[in-house]
Amino acid sequence: NFTAFSTEKSYDVLAVNGVGYSGDGEAGFIVVAWGNITWRADSSVASTGWELCFVSPKCHDGLALSPVGVPDCPPGPEALPSCDEALPGELCEGGCGTRSDINNCYDAHYSYPPSRDVYRKAEGNTLTTTMVTSTSTSTFLDTTTDLAATGSPWSVQGPCEAVGACVQSPNYPENYGDRQSCNLSLPKPSVVTILDFLTEPDMDFLTLHGVPFSGLGPGKKTFTLWTNISWRSDPSVAERGWKICLDPPPFCDDGLPLTPIAVRDCPPGST
Repeated sequence: NFTAFSTEKSYDVLAVNGVGYSGDGEAGFIVVAWGNITWRADSSVASTGWELCFVSPKCHDGLALSPVGVPDCPPGPEALPSCDEALPGELCEGGCGTRSDINNCYDAHYSYPPSRDVYRKAEGNTLTTTMVTSTSTSTFLDTTTDLAATGSPWSVQGPCEAVGACVQSPNYPENYGDRQSCNLSLPKPSVVTILDFLTEPDMDFLTLHGVPFSGLGPGKKTFTLWTNISWRSDPSVAERGWKICLDPPPFCDDGLPLTPIAVRDCPPGST
């Protein structure tokens, strides 16, 4: 990512992938680098220069994703899991904010040029969420969940299923059962997204923030979770259910994650 760029136009040149950049106006431009980057300034006018920052998407489980080299690409016809669902170290494609212009692997027909955008999820087994717990003393609470042991940051009571950073109704995406109930929780506050939702209208309820949802529910929606989630199905009609995933925290240029704070830690309104 070109976070800043100002050079003498046509004379002081930064070259990426054999393409020369100079002058102003490149700030905010993102490029996939396939080769070395070179810089050359002449002996006359100087300017403020440039700054490049490495961009790496992350999934709900906190593991980074990196584009693979051509030798590591799968055979053209091989289908890959979404990066949301991929295991540590596994190849994946799509999801988690991955790009669609990497073009590092061939499609099923080995069409040229390559058009697939294949990543590998980093190895690892922990997800760390950092939350400010006291603004007056600048202390921090680090909540670390061992994914190797628990498989998920979610706490689940009942037959609902936690899979990585996601939680889903029993037997999802097949129909859930009759007379089932669950209680689900995360470190609070957390940001989650409803990825799929279908239950028996007005009979089988997922309750969020005290509001019961059924039928098609609220749709694909992202919100901040301040309370536990509960699930209840009645003894009659069943549907495929629902799936909710923990969103990864946003990251700053210094690599540190950002998380919403609790109301008690907010500044006075006049600040």
